[in-house]
Amino acid sequence: MFGNLTLEDLEKDDYISSIRNKLLAEAFYLTGDIEKYGTGFIRIRKKLNELKTATYKISEIGDFLKIELMDTRSYDSEKDVENRKCDVEKDVEKKFDLSKNHILIIKSILENKNVTQKNLSKIVGITLRNIQNNMKKLKEMGVLKRIGSDKGGYWKVLVKPAQTDTNDNGLI
Repeated sequence: MFGNLTLEDLEKDDYISSIRNKLLAEAFYLTGDIEKYGTGFIRIRKKLNELKTATYKISEIGDFLKIELMDTRSYDSEKDVENRKCDVEKDVEKKFDLSKNHILIIKSILENKNVTQKNLSKIVGITLRNIQNNMKKLKEMGVLKRIGSDKGGYWKVLVKPAQTDTNDNGLI
């Protein structure tokens, strides 16, 4: 923390911040990268309180300030993956003419968006060339999309379940 500011001060709305580098702060202000000086924590706390599903924890570790944002809603990742699997089987298979291999590929990507085609070959039990052909077909159908590069990217499932409307909110 800079100046006389303490962690307890950040929990109040009346703290006084200090600017470490006035020229840099003014440059950020003039470029529109900051709106006001010294009001960031107040605005962050107010927004988090409006959400009612998030909380935060501020701690100081040596010369560093650590801020943890936490979602207070309960989340069961295994249940979420199971729900997505069911959606694929019920909705996607009906909407598109998908083979069992297509379904296995989609399920595997929903479980791990970074899965490689080589790993998919082992999971699905077909050759790498057949995986490539199946994924090409899924991309052409608009079911899959590659985000980023071949090495550093990931797969995204773009399928809308059959019961949703035509807006973009129904992506799996």
